[in-house]
Amino acid sequence: MKNALRQGPLILLLLLCAVFLCFCVGLKTRRVSAADQEPVSAVPSAERPMPHAEMQPLSAARPTAAVPTEEELRLQDALRISEAMPSNGVTLFDEDGDSSDWVELVNISADPVSLENCWLSDKERNRMKWQLPALELAGGERLIIFCSKKDRTEGEYHSSFSLSKAGGEILLSSPTGLLLDAVSYGEAEKDRSFVFRSDEGENLEEARLTWQVTPGFPNSEKGYEAWLKATDRHGDLVISEAVSYNSSYAPQQMQYYDWVELENAGRMMTTTWKKAACLSACCSRASGSFSSAPVTPV
Repeated sequence: MKNALRQGPLILLLLLCAVFLCFCVGLKTRRVSAADQEPVSAVPSAERPMPHAEMQPLSAARPTAAVPTEEELRLQDALRISEAMPSNGVTLFDEDGDSSDWVELVNISADPVSLENCWLSDKERNRMKWQLPALELAGGERLIIFCSKKDRTEGEYHSSFSLSKAGGEILLSSPTGLLLDAVSYGEAEKDRSFVFRSDEGENLEEARLTWQVTPGFPNSEKGYEAWLKATDRHGDLVISEAVSYNSSYAPQQMQYYDWVELENAGRMMTTTWKKAACLSACCSRASGSFSSAPVTPV
């Protein structure tokens, strides 16, 4: 009897352990059964397709990787972003008279290529930002696109975005979003362009900031001379601004005159010095004469 009383707690403990073990086995069985009924997707949650209502538009989505077609490989070999001006002052004017930013594309191959359904962008995460017009570039031909946010694909070509003056990137993509060419540049200076390719189409190690702008012409000394001749310019001196019927700016001896501003856009001029070197010619309507004097910028 005494032995039975002594073994009682031990037997009770064994019974409790047996009950706990049965509970754990039953719980595991229920979990396995639920897993069999609802298979887990093999795609991680972050990569699963979103419901149709939440899908982003194609233009905002990053293109998926795909095997390039023969035509896309031909475009990659032919098309280059050769030059860009993110801070256009007096270099080039569009049909509205605005000095918009601009990008130059060139076909470095001997054969014509089509730009139909290709894309231009200033953001890597959104390569399909502005669709190029359906036109053909002959071998060696160049195309100027104004980056003015005017979004025009007829007559004069204007993208739906502008270029950052603080530095940025420019990307050219195929109709499927395959990257054809991409360039990056640093902080821009007024009326200086960034050259990304040599005249032969070879990549430069880094973008070259130059005063010898050549929109529509080869990136060379001869190209610059040809551009000056084509635009009827004879050097670095340009008429940068003019005001008629002046009634509030730069009084001369208590009177306000109309004025014309001449600017030396030469290669030796920094942005600060260029502003200080501007010369305003005050035009007196009464006497029909000009009195030239430096004007301090305000």
